[in-house]
Amino acid sequence: MNSRIVIAGILTALAAVPLAAQSRYEKDTGSQISIPERAKSPDRKLSEEELGREMMNRYARCIVDRTSGKVAEAIALKPGDDIQAFNKAATDECLDSGRMQFSASVLRGAVFGELYRRQQKGVKDVVRKFPVQPLDWSAAPPPGASERARANYFLLWLSDCVHGSSAEAMRSVVMNPVGSKVQQAAYSAVIPMLGPCIPEGQKLSFSRSMLESAFGEYLYRSQVPAIPVVKEDSR
Repeated sequence: MNSRIVIAGILTALAAVPLAAQSRYEKDTGSQISIPERAKSPDRKLSEEELGREMMNRYARCIVDRTSGKVAEAIALKPGDDIQAFNKAATDECLDSGRMQFSASVLRGAVFGELYRRQQKGVKDVVRKFPVQPLDWSAAPPPGASERARANYFLLWLSDCVHGSSAEAMRSVVMNPVGSKVQQAAYSAVIPMLGPCIPEGQKLSFSRSMLESAFGEYLYRSQVPAIPVVKEDSR
């Protein structure tokens, strides 16, 4: 096996080479114990960009199972404070072969997307095992916040804006296979809604990887019950 994971603090490209076939059971353990499947190239035909997104999702699925405790610690941290935690959660054991290079931001979003899909499919205790703070738009990043924290806040805010008009399409982007006709149709519905949400006078561009990352985190954190506000006794 020759695999390597590289996590960067800034956005980088994901590069994957064709991966070897692998059965549902890992052979190198010398047993037939079923353990999480490593990320490998899908059988269906995808573009290079779609392959990157699909591989990221497959990798996230694996580390959620293999290093669940470390993943839970990482997603509880704010963007910018989570790079070391995601380095600990990442493992070469979740890559069949080849090399993947990606940012903590992309991995963070892929993990949230995987958790949301599990929650929607009724997997037991997902929110309890992977707790996060609910979305709070009153707590904007402070002036000294990192660039990643500010970017993450804006993308979640943008997701909230788009969700108001295209909730089902956003959900379909996250829930359906990368590059599928259903997901492509969902993007066709979502993308026109981005423009009205961008502040006037600004021109921004987003990759689908960035949007899926933001949508996944937004949708999962929207499932977290709000923390009740305890009012002080005025007596």
